[in-house]
Parts: sequence; structure tokens; C-alpha cells
Amino acid sequence: MNVHALPAAASRLDRRTYRPTFLSDAFVEELEPILGGRYRVWDTTLKGFNVWVHPSGRRTYCVHYRRGAQTRWYVIGSQGEPWTADEARIEANRILGAVERGKDPQADKQQARRKALTVSRLIDLYLRDGPKSRLGKRDGSWENDRSCLVWHVRPLLGTLAVGDVRRSDVSRMVKAVWEGQTAVTVKTKRQGIARVRGGLEVARRTLCSTQGMFTWAIEQEIIGTHPARGIRLPKGVMRDRHLSLEEAERLFATLSEMERAGQLSARYGDIFRLLLLTGARKMEIQALRWSEVDIEGRQLVLPAERTKSGARSGGRRIPLSSHAISIIARQPQTSDFVFPAARAGVSPFTTGLQKAWEDVRVRAALNEVRMHDLRHGFASFALTNNENIYAISRVLGHASARSTERYLHIDGARAGALSERTGAFILGYAG
Repeated sequence: MNVHALPAAASRLDRRTYRPTFLSDAFVEELEPILGGRYRVWDTTLKGFNVWVHPSGRRTYCVHYRRGAQTRWYVIGSQGEPWTADEARIEANRILGAVERGKDPQADKQQARRKALTVSRLIDLYLRDGPKSRLGKRDGSWENDRSCLVWHVRPLLGTLAVGDVRRSDVSRMVKAVWEGQTAVTVKTKRQGIARVRGGLEVARRTLCSTQGMFTWAIEQEIIGTHPARGIRLPKGVMRDRHLSLEEAERLFATLSEMERAGQLSARYGDIFRLLLLTGARKMEIQALRWSEVDIEGRQLVLPAERTKSGARSGGRRIPLSSHAISIIARQPQTSDFVFPAARAGVSPFTTGLQKAWEDVRVRAALNEVRMHDLRHGFASFALTNNENIYAISRVLGHASARSTERYLHIDGARAGALSERTGAFILGYAG
């Protein structure tokens, strides 16, 4: 499909409209998608009847009409699924006839759909069809949405009809997640388990996913109002936990001890080592592919879809130290992934990683240290080593240095020394 080509059968009037013509099956099939969004072509024989051509190549018949001061777009259906141009024209005539009799077919359609569609079904539609319309959203963000919607929203709101959901329902749902009412531990596959937690941060992510789902539902004309808009949660307390050099030394020693004793997989140990030595995000290492490893260039080269800010800044390059290179080089190349799944090897090594970190954290006496704090630790050690904050920001893959500032911690002794030097400088200059 040539998405760069302009439709050969229609001449352009503006960015989204082409000259009216008689809509036939042959004509509609000739219309090609273009870059930059969808466009419409109007029918010359029936006022308001038109076809939308989407970037994906889908062609959708619609009817445009006015209801008082409001403009309505009634979607009939897609060409060939199962509508033909003649069938769509007959349906458009029926809709416009109802409008002349004082009806509002689009409002009636939305109300019927809202009554028939449950939140549980909307979750399924969003997770299935949402990625087709939101191409810039990362796979990791969709996985977060899936987790929040399936484990938290579905149990609490799933049986409600979408049209009956009110803001108060969403507020109660968020409060329940915050209080841990949806927390559960369930078995997944033969030996795996999933620990679903509650709390403020989980409630915040769940609210964000819910708002995104309802926004998408409005875009798809499934609902007309947004029941989750305007709900706010308090900001979480900024965590101030990072590794000291002594703790980092203890971590590496613990990893080696547990590996020698058969208490920790070497793959887990090497993932933890790389997180601290590179400042990378967990999934950037966990799902690392050999095609993303550039040993000669001493870096990892990640495509935009594998990075958090890829939609704005493109791909990401993560420089590798000599020790990080040696860790990657010792991995067997038996799969596309550097750390493949233990059985099939066609997916990244994911099962049990969090549980393994909990075991390591307890054994190394790293109280309250999360796996993500290893990334914080890299930034803090770089600052301690007098590296420039802008250089640190670039290595971490942040869109701006302001994002980096929250990862950088100055302990009390260093802060006191800074104040002492600055005070001496001021007095020396002013005196």
C-alpha cells in the first residue's frame, strides 16, 4: 500500500477534503491513504453522505448532519465490512430521513452502545484496538495499562455499563486501589505468581490508564462524556534512597556469593549488575537484543519504541564501560535476546526477576532499595565523581536535565562541605 500517494480519483480542496464525486465501489476502492491523517470525499447525489479514508487504508462511510447548533457525524461502516457504496447510500438516506422527523440518530446510537457495552468489554476493545490508533505509545506503556485495567479497574467497575459510569464511580474505584482492596497474589502459568499491590502510586497509574481509556472511547465515539476527567490524587513523597559506595560493594559481593551457592541465576545477577553499571531502565536491559549491542562502538543502540522518551527524542544510545561489556560478552548467543527466557528462548527472561531482587536485597541488607534505585545509584555515583549533570542526563536518556535532578542526591557531609566552600568564597570576595 502506497501511503505517500495522493488519491488518483479525486482532486484536493484542503488538508482533509477532496472534491465531491459520485461514490461507487470502484471509486472508493481507488482511494489511497496519505501521510498526515485521514481525509474525506463527499458524495454529489446525497447531501451529507461521505467516505473517510484513514492512514491504515480503511474506508468508512459516514453521514454528516446538524441537530440544532450541534454537528453530528454518524458512522455507517467500512467499505466491504460489509458495506457497499450503494448499501451505505441507502442507510444514509434512512438516517437523514430520521433527522428530518426530529430524531437524532447519532445520540440514539451512542446511548444504545453505552447501555450494551460494559467497562470490562471496553477494556478488551481498548487493549486490542488502542495500539492501532496510538502508534507513538510504547509497548511498556500498553503493558502498564493492561496491568492496571485488568487487575484493578475490571474487578471494581467491569460489570457497569459504560454509559452508566459516573465520576463518583471512578473516584471510589481509585480510592479502593489506594487502600489495597484489589491487592492479590495469583498463580500465573505452572510455577509463576503475580503479586498485585495497591497504594497511592498504583492508584495514580490506574487513574491515568482509566483516563486514557475513556479519552480513547470518546475519540472512537463510543461515549460522549468523560467520567474520569478532573479527578486528582496527591503527589507522592519523593523517594530519597540511593546506594552508598559501601552498599554497592556489598551488592556485588552478595550477587557473587548467591551465584556460587546456586541461590541465584547468573542471568539475574548480570541483569542487576548492568542496571547499576549503565543507568539503564529495567526493560532496556531485561529485553535487550543482540542486534542492539554494539561492542565495537562500546554502546547499546535502542530504537525509539524501546525507550521511554523515544517519541520525542528518537532512539537511545547507552555507553558501556569495560566491565559492562565483559558482562554482555559472556552471555551465550542462543537467542535474539541477550537474556532469553529459560525454556523457549524466543522471549526475554522475565519470570521471577522481582522475586530474585527481593532475595538479593534482603541478603545484602539493602533496606527499601528498589530495582529502579540501581538506576538512581548510577546517577548519584556519577555526580559524586564530579560528572556534569547534562552529560549524566544524556547517558540516562532523559529528555531534559530537569528530569535528571530528581535522581541526584547529595548526602549531608557533601552538602555541608559545599556550603562551607561557598561561604568562604563569598566572604573572601566580599571582605
